[in-house]
Amino acid sequence: MDRRFMRPIGVLCILVSLPALEAGVLAAEAFFQLGDAWRASLSSAASLGAIRLFAGGGLLCAQRDNGRRLAYSGAILSIAACSIGIGALIQLVGGHGILYGVADPIAIILLLRATPPLSRLKANEHDHVQRHGAASPLMFGTALNGLRA
Repeated sequence: MDRRFMRPIGVLCILVSLPALEAGVLAAEAFFQLGDAWRASLSSAASLGAIRLFAGGGLLCAQRDNGRRLAYSGAILSIAACSIGIGALIQLVGGHGILYGVADPIAIILLLRATPPLSRLKANEHDHVQRHGAASPLMFGTALNGLRA
């Protein structure tokens, strides 16, 4: 991932995860006290997804490459726990839950997929250098091999 995009996406991950984490923890605690294990476990899974998204955002802000994978896994876990099919079916989440638990993580996944990997940017830069005639290590290696023969 290009380092220019890591911090803004990391900040977005952190900002998205905070309300989802708060809502998930409060809901899990309430359902646990009521003895509803199914809803408490789904709320806990949504909270775990928000924690992973928060940690991934922190790693992206620190420009660590493993932050992208952690943000992906947190977003996917949050989407699975709060999705319309599961969460709304048992009346676990309302409109705000679908926004924080499904829509925002989908936007983060789309942003993570839209940013080009660093290796692709370096390959494009290498092609640009070769097309415009600037010296590159590959050209020097080819010239040296021609001199040795």
